Amino acid sequence: MFCRLVHFDRKTVFSLRAGFFASVLSLILLLSGCGRITSTADPTTPDLQTPVAQAQTTAAATSGADPHQIEMELSKNLKAKHSLTPAVDYPLVRIGSSGSAVLRLQQMLAELGYLPVNWHSERPFQRTHWSELEAFIYPPKGTFAWSSNTMHEYLGRLWQPSKFTVVTKGAVMAFQAQHHLAVDGIAGPQVWASLIQADIADKDNPSGYTYVFVSKRLPERLTLWHNGKVEVTSLANTGIAGAPTPDGTWPVYLRYRSQTMTGTSPSGSKYSDPGVPFVNYFYGGDAVHGFARAAYGYPQSLGCVELPYSAAQAVWQYMGYGTLVTVSS
Repeated sequence: MFCRLVHFDRKTVFSLRAGFFASVLSLILLLSGCGRITSTADPTTPDLQTPVAQAQTTAAATSGADPHQIEMELSKNLKAKHSLTPAVDYPLVRIGSSGSAVLRLQQMLAELGYLPVNWHSERPFQRTHWSELEAFIYPPKGTFAWSSNTMHEYLGRLWQPSKFTVVTKGAVMAFQAQHHLAVDGIAGPQVWASLIQADIADKDNPSGYTYVFVSKRLPERLTLWHNGKVEVTSLANTGIAGAPTPDGTWPVYLRYRSQTMTGTSPSGSKYSDPGVPFVNYFYGGDAVHGFARAAYGYPQSLGCVELPYSAAQAVWQYMGYGTLVTVSS
C-alpha cells in the first residue's frame, strides 16, 4: 500500500517538475529586480513576450515532451531575458505632464536631435530595452545645453526639463512624422517603443532641428534656424488689423506643397486663391506660405505669414511637422 501511495505516473511527474521550475524562474526574476516591470501585454508588440510568459508558452507547447528538454528551454529563456523587449505599460505623456518619464523622453529626443538643446550624460549609459524601461522611473543624470544662444533667447522660457511644454510637443511631432506615426504630439506606446529602438540604434533626426521666428516689428521679417544656425531670412507679411496673426509659439501640424485657399475676409467678401505654394499650418488657419505681393514687410494677410515665392521655397526645405513657429510683436 505504501508503494502505491508514493508512486506517481509519468504525467504527474512532468506536471510537478514543470511547476517547480516555473516557480524557481519566477523567484529568480523577482530577486533580480524584474518585478518592477509589469507583464501586461502591449498591442504594439504582439509577438514579444516576457521570459516568464515565454517559459509558460514553451511548457504548454511541449506537453508530453521530455522533462529534461523543458528544463533546457526554461534555462535558455532565463539567460536571454536581457535581449528581449519586455511587454510593458508605457507611460502616456502630453502637454501638461511632468516627472521622470517626461525627463527621460526629453533626454532621448535631445540626444537624437529633435530638441533645440543637447543632452550629455554624467556617466556612460548602457542602452538596452531593460535599462530604458528602468529609466522611466530613474532617468540617468546629466545636463542640457542650448545649441544656439539666439534660440535660447526666444525659447528659453518655454523649455523646462521634466515638464511637457510646446517645445517637447514639437519634438514629439517631428519624431512621429519621421517614423510614420500619427502626428498628435502625444508620447504613447508606439512613440516610446520607436524612440527606444532609435535611441539604442543611435538613429538621429535625419532632418535636423528647425525653428522659425516671425517679428511683427516693421519691417516684418521671418528668420529660420537649422541646427543652431540661421539659414533663411526674409521680409514677411502678417495679418491686418481685422485678422491679426496672434503672438505665441506653435508647432507645424499640417503641410501642403500647394493648396487652394478659400474663406471670408473681414469685410464679408469671399475669396479663393488657387495654387498657394509651400504651406505650413501652425495655428488654426494661419500658415507660413508663399504669396505674390507688390511688396513685403508689413501687415497684408488675413492672419497667415506670407513670403515671396523664393523665400517660401527655401523655408519649405527646412520646415516640417513639429517645427516651432514663434510670432512676436
